[in-house]
Amino acid sequence: MPLAYLRGYRLQAKKEGQEAVIDLPSLAEKLMARRLMDKSFFSMTHEEVIYLCEAVLSCPSDAVPVDGWQPPRIERGELIFPADCHPQYRWWTPGGRSLRQTLAELGAPEEIVARYVPDRRGLGARPKGGARD
Repeated sequence: MPLAYLRGYRLQAKKEGQEAVIDLPSLAEKLMARRLMDKSFFSMTHEEVIYLCEAVLSCPSDAVPVDGWQPPRIERGELIFPADCHPQYRWWTPGGRSLRQTLAELGAPEEIVARYVPDRRGLGARPKGGARD
């Protein structure tokens, strides 16, 4: 199977509430290098099975952090977006939730909401820093 066929494919697995995503093209390259791509699992030696497991674990995709997505939070009155927050919370990217939606989900007090999402009555006004509300 040519690697171009696997380009962009990800294998997603869940275990005990955690999500892992495997980069299939990287995994295929490792298996092809050891000539395991077309070999039946049941015909593999113990060492080959160990290598297969290690190869799977060594090919995580950057699509999902190993420890899972970290939610945004409010600490000491500040809205914190961790570097590994879920893309749905990234208000600065297309398709991201608005700041107002995220603050509502977090149950932020009104004074924090007012600081991050000023009351805007005029059309076209944007909060300080250009954030969408």
